[in-house]
Amino acid sequence: HFYELPLSEQWEAIAKVTRPAERLERPRQACPMNVWQQCHFIAWSFGVLGLPLLTIPISVGMFLLRPSWLKYWLGSLAALAFHPLPVYRLSSRRQRIGLILARYFSMTVLVDRNAPMTRNWGTPAVDENGGKEETPIIPLACPHGVLNFGAIIWVYFSRWISGHDQYTAGASVVAHVPGLRYLMSSLWIVPADRKSLKRYLQEKPNKDGRGGTVGIVP
Repeated sequence: HFYELPLSEQWEAIAKVTRPAERLERPRQACPMNVWQQCHFIAWSFGVLGLPLLTIPISVGMFLLRPSWLKYWLGSLAALAFHPLPVYRLSSRRQRIGLILARYFSMTVLVDRNAPMTRNWGTPAVDENGGKEETPIIPLACPHGVLNFGAIIWVYFSRWISGHDQYTAGASVVAHVPGLRYLMSSLWIVPADRKSLKRYLQEKPNKDGRGGTVGIVP
């Protein structure tokens, strides 16, 4: 898939789906998805989003109906919440689910080619001149009540759009929510307090483009 291609072929793939903006006369067609991709999305959604929602009802149900099973259920939740997960790894953002999410939501990125900051976005030029010296950067996601899937999909592709792999400011507790923490690992969550944000914004970008960029939902 896309993430396994050589960099030159990744840029070619992006060029094939890049085109000048145009006014649409009718609603845009959704991206096609085969049955396997739809099943993958459903299974991922259930594990990452469904499990956190079912945790309390299942716990209450076991307490009332099968109290002898409760300790095993709570032990399983503790293991899911605290087992080690690698942090700030590119591998957490180079997963097939990123491509599936982009297809499911028909992700579209609009780039202003007249603006100096964004004119090279989505082209190999973001890698020229280091491309990573224009930090610190604070991308702002649109406010959202639950989960901002636009911002979530962004982290899977920001390296090819802006040249940066960003951190995401958020509550540290989400890194220990069973199920949800697997999604959070791809967002590279950092604490949202002033001291932590300052530290990560002052971090010099490394060869992978990580550092100096922290995404925030205002």
